[in-house]
Amino acid sequence: MGALVFFIIVIALHFTCLVKKWEVMKSVSKALIIPSLFALFLSVASSLSLVISNWHFITAALFFYTIGDVFLEFRAKEIFFAGVLSFAFGHVAYIVYFLLSGFSFPLFVLYLGICYLLHKALFESLVIDKKEKDWIKYAVYISFVSALAVAAGSASWNGIWIARIIALLGCISYAFSDSLVIYRMRKVDSSISNEVLIMMSYIAANALILSSILLKSQAV
Repeated sequence: MGALVFFIIVIALHFTCLVKKWEVMKSVSKALIIPSLFALFLSVASSLSLVISNWHFITAALFFYTIGDVFLEFRAKEIFFAGVLSFAFGHVAYIVYFLLSGFSFPLFVLYLGICYLLHKALFESLVIDKKEKDWIKYAVYISFVSALAVAAGSASWNGIWIARIIALLGCISYAFSDSLVIYRMRKVDSSISNEVLIMMSYIAANALILSSILLKSQAV
């Protein structure tokens, strides 16, 4: 209960600071979002006596996301890209976790095809402008999210399909959030509403993925 209250307080504080443009407190509260969510995840797992397999990869993913949150607060382009790289490492940690959870080759082929088509039809046409010099960096980065969706979709979920669906919804939320981040990197939209959407979808993505892991662990 305490972990849930702390998480809610952190979220409320962050969005308040974001809207009010309290930059220092916004940055501090942002850095606390993932740790507070992880604390809530551990609290639920402990209360249900769940055994979380390969938990160190989950920890690594959330660690890199937290570091990325800190770096993305800096305006210097090099530090900002370091934050993006940190998020890519976080995605890789989650990919490894899902692959170690079991693997279905037919589902892998299915989700690989779906993600490829969506990547070509939506991302490259709506988000990427190949006239920009950094477009390859953006394309490579969003490919990590596509790989995360493929890994989550093709992983074994101990027969719990709702957990697979929730994880895929988390990947979709991540794709939406990361696409908005790329818009901001290109200085297409740096408004408060854009940042609110980024954070809402980012928090939802992590909450959904962690919830799917809890559901999967109940069947162990």
